[in-house]
Amino acid sequence: PGESVVVPSNGLRLVGLPASPGSGWGHRVELEEAMNKAPIDAYVFMSPSSRLFPDTDTARVAGGAAAAIARDGGMTSHMAVFWRGIGIPCVSLSEHNYNVALQHSWLLVLGDSGEVYCYVQKPDLPTLLNSRGRSGD
Repeated sequence: PGESVVVPSNGLRLVGLPASPGSGWGHRVELEEAMNKAPIDAYVFMSPSSRLFPDTDTARVAGGAAAAIARDGGMTSHMAVFWRGIGIPCVSLSEHNYNVALQHSWLLVLGDSGEVYCYVQKPDLPTLLNSRGRSGD
């Protein structure tokens, strides 16, 4: 609410369900890669489930996340509650839209509206910061 985000026009727009407010952008990573990222790297975490993984070090996964995308689920799913609880934007996408997002390297997540913008190459977003003050640089 009240956040202004300029979206580059060359991104593919996907619409899902808003799960946690705010905006964040970065390079797309999945679970295995997120577990090995340094906490200072900003990325968009993509979860293949709307549930938390019991054997995952969630603090480590969340350490460098600028935003998150869950497959299926909604505002009350495990993933939505987890990300909202630590102040990281999250959108839940349908299985089809999730698979489309997986085909792109850079993602901009708008948690307030449920939109995800997908880019093959790093977009020119020099002033875009997420609610945690991180960008995809």
